[in-house]
Amino acid sequence: MATIKDVAKKAGVSITTVSRVLNNHPHVREETRQKVLDVLRELNYVPNANAGSLARKSTSIIAVLVPDITNTFFTTLLRGIEDKACENELLVILGNTDEDPSKEQIYIHKFLERRVDGLIVVPVENRRKNLKIIQRHEIPFVLVDRRVEGVDADFVGSDNYQGARLLVNHLIELGHRDIAMLSGPKEVSVFRERVEGFLSAMRDKNIPVKPEFILYGQKPIKEIGYNLTCRLLSYKTRPTAIFAANNSLAVGTVTALQQAGLNVPRDLSVTCFDDNDSNSFKPFFTSVIQPAYMMGYVAAEILIKRLKNNKKGQANKILMQTELVKRYSTAPGPAGIAD
Repeated sequence: MATIKDVAKKAGVSITTVSRVLNNHPHVREETRQKVLDVLRELNYVPNANAGSLARKSTSIIAVLVPDITNTFFTTLLRGIEDKACENELLVILGNTDEDPSKEQIYIHKFLERRVDGLIVVPVENRRKNLKIIQRHEIPFVLVDRRVEGVDADFVGSDNYQGARLLVNHLIELGHRDIAMLSGPKEVSVFRERVEGFLSAMRDKNIPVKPEFILYGQKPIKEIGYNLTCRLLSYKTRPTAIFAANNSLAVGTVTALQQAGLNVPRDLSVTCFDDNDSNSFKPFFTSVIQPAYMMGYVAAEILIKRLKNNKKGQANKILMQTELVKRYSTAPGPAGIAD
């Protein structure tokens, strides 16, 4: 971990000057200030905002980063983390990244600055850059829900591939053949795995997939689900069923369908990953449910064991099973219910 002395040496200034830059002191030449700031960024220097905690070597705080706190999956996940942390007298602080890697990086720096004991992260994307910052500071962390290639860390997730197959097979059994898939970014592991499960289930039944029926959005949010569904509705040939890769996309889908005067499930069936607790949408979605609470609880359990035992050891890789819950957003398709 870089020290203020390291920064001063590399920038060719005194420790006092670095301290003044860190504290935004006015009596520093702008050219010198910029030079010091460049070195601070280069060395990934994290100022110590809590020297007393550093002396104790523990703050009893763990930080959690999620991409969308308005999504009920992540609020339930957080509840599991918080319950386990509370059992161990740990405080949980939260960062909401809004699926923004730059915001994720800012939160990580702030958490490290406050000397949190460990982190639980639902990463924004499949790049290692932000996680490397945590690794360099040798702070224990657990990845949840989303994997990041090349990062050997504890991971707790669910079987997205098989979950997607469950949903698609259900639609096929109802007689649907023209099935569309609305996904988040293909670079994010969960959406890539769900698309792979969708394609696998279609191949198994020898059902051709129209390339234009697989649409990706930059973020898995309601507005994107709405826009992607509007694009589907503009096609000459429309799907009879839509598989949304998460609940927020599904809410956007139903909004677009309702505005187009279409009924769910009479005109189109809609399925998705995860529950949605909004009362604005009837019928409720036929969904694949992930054990969000247990995913959070187990992630916190793994992190706490790391903190208590001070062991690196082999990374845990835990994959939990999903469950298909049939509700009222799906109905028989044009081919009828298959035998």
